[in-house]
Amino acid sequence: MSKISDKKKIKICEEILRVLYDTSPKDLSTYHIANEVLRDNEFVLGLLRSLEERSVIVGLSKVNKGKMGESVFKATKKSKKKRIVWRMTDRSFKEYQNLLGSSYSP
Repeated sequence: MSKISDKKKIKICEEILRVLYDTSPKDLSTYHIANEVLRDNEFVLGLLRSLEERSVIVGLSKVNKGKMGESVFKATKKSKKKRIVWRMTDRSFKEYQNLLGSSYSP
C-alpha cells in the first residue's frame, strides 16, 4: 500500500469539511463521510480524529433513547464506541461560512 502525502491528506480533510458543511445541521457517521470522499472507513476515521483534536469537528456517540424514542447524542472524548456521528463545531462552521461568503444558515 502506498503512503499518502501530507498534502493529499490536507485536501481530503478539506473535502470532509465540505461534506460536513453541506449536510449541516445533520450529523454524519464515519461510514457516510467515507462514502462521500471515496476513502475507506479506517483512513477517514484517522482524519476525523485529527480534526477533532484540533477542535474543528466534534464526534458524538449515542448514549440512550429520549422520551419520545429519539436518539440522544453527546460529545465523546476518544470513545471506543462503534457508532459515532460527526459535525462541525459552531466556531468552525461560522469560519467556513465566512470563508465561502455564503448566507447559508442551518
